[in-house]
Amino acid sequence: MLALTYVSVFVVALWIPFVVAETSKRCAVPVGVDASLFRFLSEVDVGLAALLLFNAINVLICLWEIALWRHRDLVIKRNRGYVKKFGDRVSGFESVATKPRRGRETTKEERFED
Repeated sequence: MLALTYVSVFVVALWIPFVVAETSKRCAVPVGVDASLFRFLSEVDVGLAALLLFNAINVLICLWEIALWRHRDLVIKRNRGYVKKFGDRVSGFESVATKPRRGRETTKEERFED
């Protein structure tokens, strides 16, 4: 739950300042006035706000991938430990990946060509 909070705060911290800056650039209403908050929020470009949110989520994903790349030795070490502990299987995916297609028999090579 704490990780979800950190991720949400990170994305919102990257998203809201850009939405406010872009809206205040187009809108003549000052941000600090309470009566004009509704007018300010009504000036927000929803399409641009959605693109900025997408960009903020992409930044989070890029940082995640960079962290995994920098710590790949630790990831490999932990993966080997999990394989030793739980075996070389992924719960739920093996049975789906190795089932033959309906209507015809498949060989082992055909199952993994897709």
